[in-house]
Amino acid sequence: MNLPICIERDVPLPESKKQYKYPFAEMQIGDSFAIPLSGEIGRHGEDLSASRLRSSASTFGRVHGGRFIVRIDKVGGSIRCWKVE
Repeated sequence: MNLPICIERDVPLPESKKQYKYPFAEMQIGDSFAIPLSGEIGRHGEDLSASRLRSSASTFGRVHGGRFIVRIDKVGGSIRCWKVE
């Protein structure tokens, strides 16, 4: 059974409803934000929060453009992410 398929032109793509955990889309070059360390250590010896933030920043930058740097402040107990490009 073949159903007729109608091809339509100029139908706008709906806005994405995806919400991100981190505010990468709102950041300008030079902006940064910090999150607390989780205290959980991953299999590579890095705090899991830092590993997740680093991965998210890399993926967001690759897909949407931009470059981010993530650094851990063990004394302050936080992770900071900067937008650099």
